Amino acid sequence: MIIVIAPPNLLGQPQRGVADYQAEEGHLTLAPGWKWPTAVAYATVGPDGRSMVYQSGFATTQADHYWYCSWETDWLRQRLSRTERVDVRKQLESVRRTHMYVNDIIAVDRPLFDH
Repeated sequence: MIIVIAPPNLLGQPQRGVADYQAEEGHLTLAPGWKWPTAVAYATVGPDGRSMVYQSGFATTQADHYWYCSWETDWLRQRLSRTERVDVRKQLESVRRTHMYVNDIIAVDRPLFDH
């Protein structure tokens, strides 16, 4: 038997995760040529057959990660013009305002995102 002990505000149901992911999409702009997943879903039942719960912010962080990867991929693309490089760099630097960076990236790892 697995017992999850956490304050109610730290747990969420799968439907809440989908809503959180989609809400975060509204705050972020993907790199050119990228599209948000058309269907976001989270498991409702775990491998033990019990209902799944998710930590608050889990889905928001997943959306932030997808966004960051889109811009990181664009940064690595060859033949960017100077203007494109500046625009991409601004997007990558704005990671510091995301839920992922503020809540989920530990201090020792933050320099990886700061350069």
